[in-house]
Amino acid sequence: MLADRYMLGALLGSGGMGRVYVARDRKLQRDVAVKLLGAAAPGKDALRRFEREALAAGAVQHPNVVAVFDAGDEQGRPFLVTELLKGTTLRERLRAGALPVPEALRIARQVAAGLAAAHEKGFTHRDLKPENLFLTEDGWVKILDFGLVKLTQDLRPTQTAHNENEADEAATAAGRVMGTVGYMSPEQVRGKPVDPRADLFNFGLVLYEMLSGTRAFRGASDTETGYAILVKPPGPLPAAVPRWLRDLVLRCLEKDREQRPASGRELLASLEAAGESRGKPRRPLPGKGLPLVLGALLLVFAVAFAASRRHVPGRGAPMGAQPPSGTVAILPFSARDAPHFAFLSEGAVDLLARDLEGGELRAVESASVLRAFGGDTTGDVDKARGATAQLGAKYFVLGRIEERKGALVLEAVLHNSAGEPVSQAVAQGTQGDLLRLIRKLSDQLQLRPLSPAAFETRLDNLGVRTSRSPQALEAWLEGERLLRRGHWDEVISAYQRAVAADPGFALAHYRLGVVASILEPGLSEDAFERALGNGARLAPQERTLVEARVALQQGRLNDVERLLLRITRDYPDDVEAWVQLGELYFHQNALRARPPQEGEAAFQHALVLDPLNLEAIQHIVDLAQVRGERALVSRLADRLLTLTDDPTTVFSYRLTQAWARGDAPEQANVLEELTAPTVPARLLRTVFVHAEWQMDGFASAEKIAHLFSRQELPAERWYEPFALGSLDLARGRPDAAREDWARASAGNPAGPGAVDAVWVDTIEFVPSTPVQLASARALAARIDSSRAEFLLPAKLSLEGALAVRAGNLAAAESAARDLEVLPLLERSSITTDLALAVRARILAARGDAGGALALLQKQQLTVPSRYALLFPNLAEVWLRASLLVSLGRGREALPLYDALPFYEMVQPAFAPAAHLRKARIFDTLGDREAAIRHYSRFVELWKNCEPALQPEVDRARARLQQLLEPVSAER
Repeated sequence: MLADRYMLGALLGSGGMGRVYVARDRKLQRDVAVKLLGAAAPGKDALRRFEREALAAGAVQHPNVVAVFDAGDEQGRPFLVTELLKGTTLRERLRAGALPVPEALRIARQVAAGLAAAHEKGFTHRDLKPENLFLTEDGWVKILDFGLVKLTQDLRPTQTAHNENEADEAATAAGRVMGTVGYMSPEQVRGKPVDPRADLFNFGLVLYEMLSGTRAFRGASDTETGYAILVKPPGPLPAAVPRWLRDLVLRCLEKDREQRPASGRELLASLEAAGESRGKPRRPLPGKGLPLVLGALLLVFAVAFAASRRHVPGRGAPMGAQPPSGTVAILPFSARDAPHFAFLSEGAVDLLARDLEGGELRAVESASVLRAFGGDTTGDVDKARGATAQLGAKYFVLGRIEERKGALVLEAVLHNSAGEPVSQAVAQGTQGDLLRLIRKLSDQLQLRPLSPAAFETRLDNLGVRTSRSPQALEAWLEGERLLRRGHWDEVISAYQRAVAADPGFALAHYRLGVVASILEPGLSEDAFERALGNGARLAPQERTLVEARVALQQGRLNDVERLLLRITRDYPDDVEAWVQLGELYFHQNALRARPPQEGEAAFQHALVLDPLNLEAIQHIVDLAQVRGERALVSRLADRLLTLTDDPTTVFSYRLTQAWARGDAPEQANVLEELTAPTVPARLLRTVFVHAEWQMDGFASAEKIAHLFSRQELPAERWYEPFALGSLDLARGRPDAAREDWARASAGNPAGPGAVDAVWVDTIEFVPSTPVQLASARALAARIDSSRAEFLLPAKLSLEGALAVRAGNLAAAESAARDLEVLPLLERSSITTDLALAVRARILAARGDAGGALALLQKQQLTVPSRYALLFPNLAEVWLRASLLVSLGRGREALPLYDALPFYEMVQPAFAPAAHLRKARIFDTLGDREAAIRHYSRFVELWKNCEPALQPEVDRARARLQQLLEPVSAER
């Protein structure tokens, strides 16, 4: 039922197919759009078919196609749930007249990209028109209502067909025409079955209107308009439109669909070529007569020679073969006959994939190919077909490497998804010729031979983007291989060898920076700077990725988001950009008072492009676990555990999967295996956080916490009381948490335990007696800030917050002033933001909630990555939410309770109290089911709380019982 999950809000618009409303998804706490379709009551079979096909269309996850989240029926009336967009339609934009050519091209490219993605999934739109193209505020173009015309037609009671062709024929037999008059293809006007080429005609109509400001075909009546579409040519486009673009529009508007572009992907390729060779005027020939005749003869000879070469056995493809386009899985080359070139088994994959960038074939990420194929290089076509199917690719490449009398020989065959050969390639030379060999291989496989000049230009580009140094190239390829296998300790050395051999190797510097940011942060900043210093050797999107990494290190999180959004908009197939955007939201959103759940959409986009992307799957599982969605966690964890043997990942997600399935024996097995003395502290910390997210009493997390005491190094043993303090606070036992963190502080005076033992008394939901507050203030004063530079601002902010709780606002003001004059931590805004936070607490204590909220809005929240986990409460998310509630803006506070930091040991302690706050807000809003859900979670998690907090639990339990009584009565 629609009302069970979605709360309808304002009406956004209405039309022939129904009404569109703003709505709130109660389950995921996000705003969506709900479209209620028509008013008829179709049969149950038709409704089930509609829901199935609507959700299938929703599987076309692409940045240029509006996302479909859900489908169903409300009292027999079908509905769709989609992402909520902000902006305007192309129709509204066209009311001002024709668009400039650059703007029209920008829109057209994005529409073509969306169509190409949908067509490759087997979907046809059937009603492409300016009303169904949405221009978002951030520059995206979204195709709306994919296949909705057909779906709504299929709801009619007379519809009994069971496949697409039968559905079209049935619709035709009934005299129904699918589409909008004026934006139909000839086959639609005739009522004939349609295929994706109908969309290309409709695209031509829209592009014509963008360029001219008028429709291509318009008559005094619908009949006359249909007649014009069938027999009349469109009028001429303005002279300012480039010739190549006019030609493309006319190709799209061919009456015979066989004469139109063959696919959305071909259409996109034509548009991507804009401004390059087609847009440039040709130079006149320097002379006439004999040179021209000789040139023509040479051209004829060259064509004849090329034709004859196509028939050479084992190379190329038959005459007339169409160049391939789509996604391709390049599998590891067999190097059994070339032991000296074993590094090229996967290295050829990396180089060939890089050479294909920007062409008709797009290579699937190498790491995902290895996960699907298992690293076997036997050339097994059946196994390759299976791997290709897993990856959703259209083609796959199998190759082998040979040594022939010291020479290097590369051979490869491009197969379609059925395993049939499409093209073959062979190249021979020396290791010093490696890039040239890859280029030759690439051209032969693509069936797109380049002129000698174009070949050399592309070869130079490949050399610039990688390296012309054989030593640097081999070291870089070795680093890529090690990185895919998680051999972190060896990766840095490989990349360092690469940049030593070629100091300007920008891509190797970038990769070194990425790995070092995890293992050796001090090294990463220099690596990124060197990558930018050689930015001319990076592709534009790679250069922007480096800039985003630098911004992340410096804590300029809004700049990171802006840069990554730019890449995903301009290069929507860039998997790394989508993953990095999701990582930003997942790890840093809490510092910006935004929910980490925002990252899920970016990770989903990454999986559309790369179905086996490990990082994307892991984070989607984590987000689902935090939401408590066990079924989704179980399903994805199954998939995840088949893709990696990394011990940290395996332990974490085996435990997560056991939780999702309620598999107590498996949980016990994992915990028993973790007791092995060889298990390092870093692995335990990661698994502990995953256990915390289970939010089911924390029994597993507590057992893992005790394992820290077995670690050999004292610097690792102090994690036991630190982790136990987090669990005690999450269970509503702050007194026990104080004791735990005091022990942690004794074991590591400069660690977070020293701060958390004091911080606990600054938390609003933690009761603190005057004696406890005085003790906390004395502890704060004794923090030795000389041990680490971050301790002084932490100490001053704690003193200010504690002074506010003690009612000593003068002391709090003094702490705020001290923070304001404190030197900045590495150009960050940490000290000034902490000062604003203390002042906001002061205003809140004085009853000025609006003023306090305004102060928090002034925070810049520029936090270098090395400090992100040291100041997880910098944005004062809990305080912001409390202020919004006090101002009567509870609905705005809901996302903030989801934004509380959770990717750190202590922060999950906020989750139970957040459930209580959300329950009260939903209760106030009249959302009984949501209130029941959150009251229940809170009561369960604090069922063994300390006596001081028991009244809070009793009130929640009483209110929960009141809400449950009507439910029982209804049953």
